[in-house]
Amino acid sequence: MPSCSPCTTVITPSGDTAASTCSRPAPVTTTVRSGFSADTLSIRSSMGRPAIGWSTLCRSDFMRVPLPAARMIAATGRLVTVPETYSDRAGDRKNVPIRKGSAMIVLPIPPDWQANHAMTTFSFDIVGFDLDGTFLDTIGDLSAAVNHTLAEAGREPLTIEQVKPMVGAGAKVMLERTLAATGGCTEEEFRRLYKLLLGYYEAHIAVESRPFPGAVAAVEGLRAMGVKTAIVTNKFEGLAEKLLGELGLRDRFDTLIGGDTMGKGFAKPHRAPIDEMIRRLGGGRAAFVGDSIYDVMAAKNAGVPSIAVSFGFLLQPVEELGADRIIDHYDSLIPTLEGMSV
Repeated sequence: MPSCSPCTTVITPSGDTAASTCSRPAPVTTTVRSGFSADTLSIRSSMGRPAIGWSTLCRSDFMRVPLPAARMIAATGRLVTVPETYSDRAGDRKNVPIRKGSAMIVLPIPPDWQANHAMTTFSFDIVGFDLDGTFLDTIGDLSAAVNHTLAEAGREPLTIEQVKPMVGAGAKVMLERTLAATGGCTEEEFRRLYKLLLGYYEAHIAVESRPFPGAVAAVEGLRAMGVKTAIVTNKFEGLAEKLLGELGLRDRFDTLIGGDTMGKGFAKPHRAPIDEMIRRLGGGRAAFVGDSIYDVMAAKNAGVPSIAVSFGFLLQPVEELGADRIIDHYDSLIPTLEGMSV
C-alpha cells in the first residue's frame, strides 16, 4: 500500500484534524467522512468489532471518495486501498490505488465514541435492482437498435427522449410501442422486425451502456456489509447476462433473473421474480430498486419495500410510482435503506 508518512493528516471521530506534519504547501485533503454523519453510520465488522475509516488524500488536486466506498471501509474494519472513481470504456471501475502518496487510515471506534453515538442496525439481507434505467443507463444502445429497425422498415428515427418511455416491459413491448408510434404494422412485419431488433441489439449491446453514477460503488458498499445483491429485469436473461458480462459487472450480483426466467406471464409486475430472488439468496428481508411502475408493483406484490430512482427511463413522474422512497443519486441509497431499517 502506498505510504503517506511525509504528509499525514489524521481525522478524529469528531471530524477534527488531530495531527498534521508536512514540509510542503498544505494539500487539498478529503476524508471519506464527507457527506454523512458518524452518528447515523451503520457498521458491520467482518472482524467482530466495529471500526470506522477515514481517508487521508495527500494530493495537490481534489478527488472525492464516494460515500459507498467510505462505508465499504467501515464495514470491513481493516486497512484497504479504495479504488479511484474511474471508468474505462466499459464502465468498469479499475482496482487501482487512489494515487501515489495516498493512504487509507482505518481506526477502531474509541469506547467513549461508541457510548455517546447511536448506531443504526442495517436490517436488509438482500437488495435487488432493475437493470435498464436503474443500474445501467442503456438508452443509447436501445435507441440505436430501435432506429436501426425503423430504418429497415423505411421509417423515420426516434429521439432518445421518445424511446425512453418505451423501455421497461421487455424488447417485444418496446418494439410494439415503437411501431405503434410510427404507423403500426402487420403481424408478419412485426415478427421480421422483432428478430432484426434482437439481433442488432445483441451485437451492439454494450457500445454506449454504462452504470449510472455511483451505482457500482453503492452495490460494492452493500456487498461489503454482507448484503446479497441481485438483478431482476424484464430484459431477456441471456441479454442481461451478456450485457453485464461485457461491462465486467456480472460478479457484483449474486443472482440474475430475466424477463423470461420465470416463464411467460411471470415477469414484473408479477411478484414471481422477486420471490425467486429471495428464494435463491436464502431468504431474509429484501428491498428492491427500480425506475418503473413494473418495478414498484412487483415489489408491492411480493411485500417488499421499494426505492424508485428519479433518473431512470420514467413513464410517469417518479412521485406517481408509489414507491416507499425516492433517491436522486446512488450516494443516497445506503442511507435511505438505513432509514428504512426498522
